[in-house]
Amino acid sequence: FHMHWSPMVLFGSDGRVVEIHSYYLATGDEPFYASAYINKPDGLQERIVRTEPELSYDPVTRMLTGGAINFYTAAGEKRRITVTPAGETGFHLGTGLYLGFDGFFHGMWRGALHVDGEYIADCQRPDVLPRIHQVRDRPVRVSDGSLHGFGIVESTITGAWPSLGLSAEKSYL
Repeated sequence: FHMHWSPMVLFGSDGRVVEIHSYYLATGDEPFYASAYINKPDGLQERIVRTEPELSYDPVTRMLTGGAINFYTAAGEKRRITVTPAGETGFHLGTGLYLGFDGFFHGMWRGALHVDGEYIADCQRPDVLPRIHQVRDRPVRVSDGSLHGFGIVESTITGAWPSLGLSAEKSYL
């Protein structure tokens, strides 16, 4: 299974602003669901009809390490968005109770006011990853020719993906 969800905003030196939002789900080389749009400053949306990720992931943590996403519009235009992590960080959604965390789940009733928290010093350790899952938001820098900006890539990639150098035993989901 390969999923990535990504909102991005790109800025041109001429003041242009382009937003791209995509959602991609695949169980092999072809997606079984993909939805993406280019949002323009005038409020119009341009539909992206095909998404081709060329992303790479760390073979141990499965954290996004970079790459590109190719988007093809209904008008036949190809946009190649390069994706570079903005730093070493990422937010593990498991700690926010997505997919569960220590027996608790997102949206679970825990009383009228329940406040808790925990600091996990190193989310890259293989002994920590099964507890926090691999679903994470990774802040990224994005570019498309003269347009540059920022976004988030939320990703999950499970099972063996030999073409990406990923084996089945390091899924952490």
